[in-house]
Amino acid sequence: MLALAIFVVILTAVVATCCILGCLAAIPYLGTVLLLPVFVFRRAYSLYYLAQYGLDYDVFRLVPAASP
Repeated sequence: MLALAIFVVILTAVVATCCILGCLAAIPYLGTVLLLPVFVFRRAYSLYYLAQYGLDYDVFRLVPAASP
């Protein structure tokens, strides 16, 4: 009976530490996923800003293909 109690205590400790470590390891991933729209906006905003200075700076403009 004592061996079963020790086993349960050890198993509970192992599961608890694994769950805590798993949650801590997931925090950077979750932060990146949640903030991804902000990161994309910050990267793309400068390109939209440059596009107002003319066609030479517009990287989003579709250039027609040269006809043979």
